[in-house]
Amino acid sequence: MPRLSLQDKARAIGQLEAGIPVRRVAALCGVSPGNISKLRTKFCETGEVKDRTRSGRPRKTTAPEDNSPRRPVPHPCFTEEPLGVLYARVTNATMLADLGQILVEEWDAIPQQCVTRLVTSMRRRCQAAVSAYGSSTRY
Repeated sequence: MPRLSLQDKARAIGQLEAGIPVRRVAALCGVSPGNISKLRTKFCETGEVKDRTRSGRPRKTTAPEDNSPRRPVPHPCFTEEPLGVLYARVTNATMLADLGQILVEEWDAIPQQCVTRLVTSMRRRCQAAVSAYGSSTRY
């Protein structure tokens, strides 16, 4: 069922006040008669057709932030090249082969010291994950 906009809700209330039956108004709006009945009840109780405020956790981001592309978080090992340069290379790549070539180049650019540090710390990191989440994880 589609949600009714504020204008559609006001139009539906006007049609109800003009004497048009609930089923006919519902058919014109493309919603169920129950939705129109609830809308009329809400209008009689509050005098308004706008949605009530909803409870719940407050938003941490704004709507534009929700729609913006997420940028990867840089790892401490990869601070030599600005992340924006890599992001621009990936977003400007048009072919899968281009992405493959970028991946190979970036992989080759990882310092050996970083790879060694990650490999030697794997046991400690796995033990920390097991102690935090139990013997198995979801991934």
